[in-house]
Amino acid sequence: MDGDRGYSAPRIRLWLEQHGIRPVIPYRKDELKLRPSLPELDRERYRMRNVIERTIGRLKQSRSITTRFEKLASSFMAIIHLAFIQFYLRACDSSDTA
Repeated sequence: MDGDRGYSAPRIRLWLEQHGIRPVIPYRKDELKLRPSLPELDRERYRMRNVIERTIGRLKQSRSITTRFEKLASSFMAIIHLAFIQFYLRACDSSDTA
């Protein structure tokens, strides 16, 4: 969690809010000292970021995604769907070896 504090800057929080995104970034310690009335971190939402980060990490393992430069978004999304299907089939195959 401490590594994410580096992204806690007023300009980043302002940009997120302007784009309708509720920040889930922990405040830096110096920010909390200056303004103790800052809202607390929503820890449940912060934990859910881990799911997204792991999913993106798994997608990056797929060479067909990281090395392709599709012209159409629909083609790129088709490759993403195929990667998820491949992950799912591998998970089903490995859980059946009991």
